Amino acid sequence: RHGSRAGVAVQASATGVSGKEAGKVEFTLRRARPHELDLLAILSTEAFTPRGEWFDVVQRVKFLLVRWDLQAQFYQRFYHWADVVKDFKPPVTEARYALLAAAKSNGNAIGVTELCVAPNPASKQFSEEMSLRGSAPYLSNLAVDAKFRRNGIGQGLVKWCEELSGEWGHNALFLHVDVSNEAAIKFYMNMGFVEAPRDMSWYDRIGRQDLQVEQQLLLVKLLEQPSAPPTGAEEEEEDEAQTAGEQEADVAGPL
Repeated sequence: RHGSRAGVAVQASATGVSGKEAGKVEFTLRRARPHELDLLAILSTEAFTPRGEWFDVVQRVKFLLVRWDLQAQFYQRFYHWADVVKDFKPPVTEARYALLAAAKSNGNAIGVTELCVAPNPASKQFSEEMSLRGSAPYLSNLAVDAKFRRNGIGQGLVKWCEELSGEWGHNALFLHVDVSNEAAIKFYMNMGFVEAPRDMSWYDRIGRQDLQVEQQLLLVKLLEQPSAPPTGAEEEEEDEAQTAGEQEADVAGPL
C-alpha cells in the first residue's frame, strides 16, 4: 500500500541531481519490480559481501549464502509483509513496505533500498523525549553498484525514503550502520542523521536475534511535520496504480 506520487516527484529531482554533467550518470528512481528481486539481492550482496576473486573459495561461498538468504528475505517481505508485521512484538498495525530501485535509462537497476514501518528501535527515554511513536519507518539494505557510486544515487534513495515516511504520517526515519563503516556513517550524518540510543530488545521484537551481537550505531533523522496518512480509499487507488505499473513493466519484458 504505497503510492506512486512520491516516485514521480523523486524521479524528477533524481534526474536533476545527476543531470548531464560530465562524468555523471543519469538515473531514475522507481518501485522495484517482481521479476528483478533476484538481481536486486545480488546487487545488495555485492555491496556488503563482495564475491571476491575466483580463487577465494571461502569468500565466494559466503557471498552465495548471503545472497540466497537475502533473496528469500526480499521475496518474503515483498509479497508477505502484512504477515511479517504480525510477528513483531508488539504487532505493527501499519503494513507499510517499499522496495525502491534506482535505474539507468535502459531500465537496469544500479541501486536499491528497503523501507518499512517497524517497531521503534530507539530507547524508550529517547522516544518519549522526541515524541516518537511506538512504530517508525526503518531504512535498510541501501546499496549502489560500485561502478555508479558518487552520482547522487544513494542520496536520492534516502531522500525518497524521507518523503515516503512523511506521506505515511511519521516524523522520523531510522537505520542501523556498522560502527566500522566510517564512510556510511559520514554519508548519513551529512544528510542530517544523528546517533540515537538503541533499544537492545528491538532485535528480539523483530525476530532478528542474530543481529543483536553486531556492533551497530542507530541513526535517526527527525523529519518535518508529516503529511496525513492516506485514507482507505486513497490507498486502494494507489495500490491499483502501482499494480498497473508493474503489469505494464512485465509486458515490456525483463530488464
